[in-house]
This record gives sequence, C-alpha cells and structure tokens, in this order.
Amino acid sequence: PMKEQKQSTTDPESGWFHKGEHKSVFAYSVQTACDINGWILDYTIHPGNEHDSRTFPALYEKLRKKSIRTMVMDTGDCEIVTG
Repeated sequence: PMKEQKQSTTDPESGWFHKGEHKSVFAYSVQTACDINGWILDYTIHPGNEHDSRTFPALYEKLRKKSIRTMVMDTGDCEIVTG
C-alpha cells in the first residue's frame, strides 16, 4: 500500500510538520551546531517532516571538516568545542 504524503503547491521542498496536537503546517527544520559560547558554527536546512536522525548526518559531514575536539548533543541541543 502506498503512503499518502502531503505536498505544498507553492513550496514543494517544504515538509508537512505537526506543531502540537492540533496544528499542522508546511515548514522547514534547521539543524545547527554551536560552540561553547553559542556562536553558530554551521547549519543545514531540511523539510519539516524529516526526523533529526535523518537530518543530522548532513550536518555531521559539514562538521567533520572543522577541528572538532569534543561534540556533546541531546535531543534539543548540540555543543561543539573546537581547537
């Protein structure tokens, strides 16, 4: 059986995102990596319906090119220590 997937007619690269229990919108998600001071080191942008487990590898590939000594992350934050 085919799974039905909603697609925006005006922005087909966006993804159908569930915001809370009762609201759904077409949106994007941004994965960011910050240093210990909160400065953004790099980012990636993805359709809002993609899970973090699928979007993080693209950010990780960008970070591999930097001098990363330690990386700490959880479901909401990622802290990068460079040097």
